[in-house]
Amino acid sequence: MPPHEAASTCYQGKPVLARLNHYHVRSAIMSSTCILSALAILLGLFLPISAARAEIQQAAAAGYIRALFDANMMPGSDTSRICSDVAGFGRFAAGHAWQSLGQEERLRFAGKFCALASEAVDRLRRRWPGLHLVIEEANEGPQGLQIVSSLVRQSDGATWPVDWTVALDEGPAPRLADLKILGVSLGIFLRTIAQLRAGAPATADQLIGTWRRALDRALPPTLPDGDLLK
Repeated sequence: MPPHEAASTCYQGKPVLARLNHYHVRSAIMSSTCILSALAILLGLFLPISAARAEIQQAAAAGYIRALFDANMMPGSDTSRICSDVAGFGRFAAGHAWQSLGQEERLRFAGKFCALASEAVDRLRRRWPGLHLVIEEANEGPQGLQIVSSLVRQSDGATWPVDWTVALDEGPAPRLADLKILGVSLGIFLRTIAQLRAGAPATADQLIGTWRRALDRALPPTLPDGDLLK
């Protein structure tokens, strides 16, 4: 091989192609190392922020449920103020029936559902006076919702496990999205009986009427001894 060809194919005793491959491998390793280091830094910064945000949201959800319970279950409280808190829950319970309602029917539904929710809370408070809420924990649920697990304790010490689903990102204030009593979703239960009995398409009056009859069976407007719940 001529000397000039040998000089062009070798560099410091190593083939040029091998040197180039070695260079690219080192570059790739260095690039990967840099990327992994950057990811580690970003994760190190992001994870504490994410964890702190989750803790803040869970504390906000638990605080909201505490305030909601105390505001409506205390003797003499005005349960009609519950309307803004349960509006989204009512739409969730109505399900597809809500989508079929016109604008005027939706407004009618909102007003009637507010009145029904207020009456249900009032009956619950009168039937079991002295209910106490014990919040156990709050955790992130599906779709960014927060789940607040609690026990509702009666005056005799008996308890009901209640899980409250709270929406924090819908509007300027937290809202009640659903609640589970003894593991049963109240929203799904109301939707099911509405589908079975209200008919399709249902009007606001039919939906609320179906739910009111269910309320009368579950929590009659009279005490066991026959006295009215007044």
